Amino acid sequence: MQTHLSAASVTLALAVMAVSVPNTSLVVQARPMHADIVHIYHRYLEEKENVSSELDKWLTKYGPKGPKNGWIPVTESRSTEDELEDQRQRFYLTMQQIYEAREANPGATFGVDGPFTLMTMEEFKQYLANYHTKEEEQSNTPEPTTKKTKKPATDAPKTLSEGSGSPTTDSKDNKNDNNNDEK
Repeated sequence: MQTHLSAASVTLALAVMAVSVPNTSLVVQARPMHADIVHIYHRYLEEKENVSSELDKWLTKYGPKGPKNGWIPVTESRSTEDELEDQRQRFYLTMQQIYEAREANPGATFGVDGPFTLMTMEEFKQYLANYHTKEEEQSNTPEPTTKKTKKPATDAPKTLSEGSGSPTTDSKDNKNDNNNDEK
């Protein structure tokens, strides 16, 4: 179920730069970075510390290979803090989708322990489309050919009995010579 938001409510949510968490004196510097989080942003802020802890575990496991493999989407912002906040919000949104999936499918198992956790459904579909395209390109690429060089033809070495250049008239002498050579 997707909630439709007006442009005014999204603009208002994005305009909020400092939000205080209820029942604390802590002021959090954050802003909603995804339209899907706007209507649950207050819950995100309440669970932000837990989300950060879970995200840290995920990044420990998948973070080192994430950018190389395309598992961690590139953020539009450039600051490290904004990048981490974007990842936290993505992680939280995935956690919410998992909660909804568990409610709809009580017998199924869902979790965040997978490399695609930070992707939206659209990003995941694009990743799969690109993966299949790359796979097809690799299978259609001809094998590199190497130019094989032929060894120059050489005559087989001649044995003494095949003609050392001196004709013999007596084959008996030839056999004796060969026997002496073998000893």
